[in-house]
Amino acid sequence: MNFAAAYNKRVCISGKSGRKPDISICISTYKRPQQLHRLLLNLSGQLMELAYACEVIIVDNDEVGSGRMGLVNQWPVDVPLRYFIEPRQNISHARNKAIDEAAGAWVAFIDDDEIPADNWLQQFCEMGSKVKGDAFFGPVLPRFERDVSSWLAKDSLYH
Repeated sequence: MNFAAAYNKRVCISGKSGRKPDISICISTYKRPQQLHRLLLNLSGQLMELAYACEVIIVDNDEVGSGRMGLVNQWPVDVPLRYFIEPRQNISHARNKAIDEAAGAWVAFIDDDEIPADNWLQQFCEMGSKVKGDAFFGPVLPRFERDVSSWLAKDSLYH
């Protein structure tokens, strides 16, 4: 896929076009429907500004499908959104299921408890057009939703 060529023109993103996606955005979720909902709303705004065809793959690692409650009832963008359940517990199983279902030339992973930067997808596309490599990644910075112990906030694992 030529990211540079696609970046320089506006591509009509349509879930009905049958066009193979450039990027599969793969989301792992487990018993956090509110966070999944927040993430999907955040991504919907970014997808409307993106010049690449995308799809969203959600893999719920809860065998009863608790993530369904976090799905946006009316997905606000014309981008395919597909939901799967992976009953085998472990994030590696969920991510492998996402890869199995992904149709995009590129795969972008994000988890339900993450909030991407406002330009996360745009930066992903720009990096793909500049760097000749099989993979790239960036930092995940902590943002705790409630007060945590001072030792946890200072732990180098989160910085």
